[in-house]
Amino acid sequence: MSDISVPRLLHGKEAKLQCTISGYFPDHLLVNWLRREAGKPDLFPVSPSDKYKLPVMDVTRQEDQTFTCTASLIYTVSQKTDHGSEFICQVGHPSLERPLEKRTGELDVEGIPVVNVIHVDTVSNDCLVAEVKGYYPGKTKVTWSRRSRTRGYEPCPLSDADMEVKENEDGTVSLSSRFKATKPITSNELQYKVSVEHKSLECLIETDISAQKEGYFIIEKEGKRPVQKLKAEESPSLTKRS
Repeated sequence: MSDISVPRLLHGKEAKLQCTISGYFPDHLLVNWLRREAGKPDLFPVSPSDKYKLPVMDVTRQEDQTFTCTASLIYTVSQKTDHGSEFICQVGHPSLERPLEKRTGELDVEGIPVVNVIHVDTVSNDCLVAEVKGYYPGKTKVTWSRRSRTRGYEPCPLSDADMEVKENEDGTVSLSSRFKATKPITSNELQYKVSVEHKSLECLIETDISAQKEGYFIIEKEGKRPVQKLKAEESPSLTKRS
């Protein structure tokens, strides 16, 4: 009986756990999946439902006349309910005095952040807001940079930005980073960049922004598109975590 193969577990994405059982005869195998909630000792049987799928096992006969099969469990990952939980694959067979089992160990669920930039028009100044949503674990880093004509992008002073964080009902975290931007009054163009760093990312999420007299624009490979504009009273308000 192999260890349970566990893929990278991402919040909101489907995952497949698999366990291979081989070398048994006759072909009378009973496979059950069990689940333990995070921080609790009790085990509960996993049954087919809207959340869990238990595909029919593909059984093959080997040259030595024994059998091999792979048991699978497919489910949609939730940070709130699955982080720290554990699955057990339990196997019964007439040749066994007691069932065999393999455990996943405590599961580690990650949430990949989604970044959206908006422009908030206030009476005193312009604000660019980076909304970073749905990430886990909670530690992340947001950096605003301004492009210099001679030295490329340079980090802006920390005093130019403030950040609010909240925990979502689904167990993930979101933040709102507000940056005091400057829109040119002439035809000259200013360029900003917001970079998001998080454990779940293989590389930074970077958004380049062009500040022009006409407004703010996201710079993409296909060209530029306007940054969504909101009035101050329409801007997102998040509750800080304690």
